[in-house]
Amino acid sequence: MTGASGFIGGAIARRLGARGDMAVRAASRRALPGGARLDLTDPATLPPALAGVDAVIHCAVGDAATTIAGTRHLLAAARAAGVRRFVHLSSVSVYAATEGALAEDSPRVTSEGAGYAHWKAAAERECEAAGIETVLLRPAIVHGAGSVLWVGKMGARLRHGLVGEMGAAGEGWCNPVHVEDVAAAAEAALTGRPGAYNISGAAPLTWNAYFAGLAAAMGLEAPRLSPARVARNAWLSLPLKALARAAPALRPRLPALVEAPARGELALFRQRVTYPIEAAAEGLGWHPAISVAQGWAEGAAWLRAA
Repeated sequence: MTGASGFIGGAIARRLGARGDMAVRAASRRALPGGARLDLTDPATLPPALAGVDAVIHCAVGDAATTIAGTRHLLAAARAAGVRRFVHLSSVSVYAATEGALAEDSPRVTSEGAGYAHWKAAAERECEAAGIETVLLRPAIVHGAGSVLWVGKMGARLRHGLVGEMGAAGEGWCNPVHVEDVAAAAEAALTGRPGAYNISGAAPLTWNAYFAGLAAAMGLEAPRLSPARVARNAWLSLPLKALARAAPALRPRLPALVEAPARGELALFRQRVTYPIEAAAEGLGWHPAISVAQGWAEGAAWLRAA
């Protein structure tokens, strides 16, 4: 499997490694102890890493070249190695719509645009054209201990009063799924029905509720921010963000406002969108098992230990 040193890939590698009835070859750009070196930008590293492999779980992600061309190279090497099944970790960001219940056959964004969603959509299309048995997993908001974005970054923002209970600005739907539930979906994808599957939690909640729950687990009271203040913080943070991009070494010394949610994130916090998981229940026999409250508790404990 690729990306074994990452948040999601690490959880999958640990889960499969604990089974005892399969050998897991954890591959990453810098080979882990007992693993294999696999660099998606260097096709020469792929055949040795795939020799004798029955199934590939592809979790690695990076820039456009890594995400799109790297996936293409990996698929070609997997086909040449006689790999039976290719499980690709994609994302719900591939959907073009941002409102409503988006099932797996909902339209996707184009492959030609810039940014993560377009890169992931392009990688999905590489999988579909590769002539190999494929499962596409589309996780939503993956949280739990080790989640740099949805626990680490959001926890820091809560401490600095940059997110919280934000009124109408936070009434969009958050669709959290625990990282261990994503790992269970990847395990099920090794034997389930080929196809594309949303991987989300049992029920959505508002972003206001997500921030309030994470804050409580951290021993904080979620800050109360008006939508106008949230929008103003996003606007005031723009020059700070530009300075941080130009001189990354300065970022730790900049005011906390540099971490305020940008306009694209604020749009996410307003979206009334859900990702039905009935297909995963039917095709993979998968159901989420871990509550969002458990994820908050584990995430908060991870933050305290950091």
